[in-house]
Amino acid sequence: MAYYRQNLESILDGLTRAIQFFGSVPRQVIFDNARVAVKSGFGAYAVAQNDYAQFTAHYGFDAVFCNPASDNEKDLVENLVGYIRRNICVPLPRVSTLEELNGKLLEQCAKYQTHHVEGKPTSVGEMLTAERQELHAIPRYTLDIFKKYYPTVGRYVRSVLQSCRNGNCRSVNTVAAVSP
Repeated sequence: MAYYRQNLESILDGLTRAIQFFGSVPRQVIFDNARVAVKSGFGAYAVAQNDYAQFTAHYGFDAVFCNPASDNEKDLVENLVGYIRRNICVPLPRVSTLEELNGKLLEQCAKYQTHHVEGKPTSVGEMLTAERQELHAIPRYTLDIFKKYYPTVGRYVRSVLQSCRNGNCRSVNTVAAVSP
């Protein structure tokens, strides 16, 4: 999925969509130490952001954070990013909307299931089917992903709210004057 912003809401929405696409929840999700997911620390000592910790608890998977400068811990992810760049994003897709781009990306993900990884006896789709026996079922309810704001009110109030629903993010400015 492509998003306008690289923020917590976009990552959680992307994870939710991935879980729905695969039809199950993995036991572990391996991440880099991005500040949108990590409050402090790194690797085995990483402390997840509160919303991210709530997300992992809801879906029942363990968050595993990589150590800095340890590319060997995420080789598969780095290789898949390269595969997507070379096979899907070159040449750059010509689209009119973000939804159209995401449709093309989803289409390519479905096609990838027929791909054969070098050294593996079966296709990606066949390996996924076999692995699904080890995965968790999707919870009955989808976790609502939204950003929480706790505003304070002074004499003059200006607030900027950011709303993200289904990958569409927008900012709303409000200004109010409060008489003494």
